[in-house]
Formats: sequence, structure tokens, C-alpha cells
Amino acid sequence: MPALPPAEVLGRQRQGAALLDTRNATLFCSGHIPGSIQIGLGGQFAAWASAILGLDRELILVAEDRKAADEARIRLARVGIERVVGMLDDGIAGWARVSLPLDFIDQVRCRS
Repeated sequence: MPALPPAEVLGRQRQGAALLDTRNATLFCSGHIPGSIQIGLGGQFAAWASAILGLDRELILVAEDRKAADEARIRLARVGIERVVGMLDDGIAGWARVSLPLDFIDQVRCRS
């Protein structure tokens, strides 16, 4: 699976590729690519991905590292998602390093 530079990821996203962010929700909320979809690797990751994204979309993975991206690709293939064209080179850090925009989601802590 190739590591794609941020500019190529952005271009493919604009052409209709889905960006699947496999990081946990806390990391996603702290900074993510606008328009990306977060489904963390835990639990029913592949089942959720197939239900939300379908089987026919071109996907680019956003992951914490190569190991997580490889795990995601294998799990997606098991449910028939085989159009993973690559992963974002150096993840969110690579995206931010070239000053591409990030979205954020505020989180509220509950006191018990």
C-alpha cells in the first residue's frame, strides 16, 4: 500500500475518494482532515466501514502508523472493501506540516 503525499490525497479526495481516519475518536477530534470519516480500529471496524462507505468507493486511510494502516486494509478486505488505494504519508502530522487545513471537534469532560 503506497504512502501518498498530502497534495495527492487532497486531489483524490476532491475527485471523490473517501478518507477513512482509523485513529481513535479523541485523536480525531483533536485534528482531522475536513470531510474525512472516522471509524476507529477497535470493535466492529470493518462492518461499520462497509455499512457507511459501501464496497465501491476508493479509500485512502489516515492512520497513526504503517502497522495500523496495514491492519485496517486487511480487515477491510475481509468484508469485501478492496479499493484502498493508499495511506496518507506520515498521517495527520504530514498533512499539517504542509499547512493543509484541519477541522476540530470540541470535547466536553463530564464530572462524576
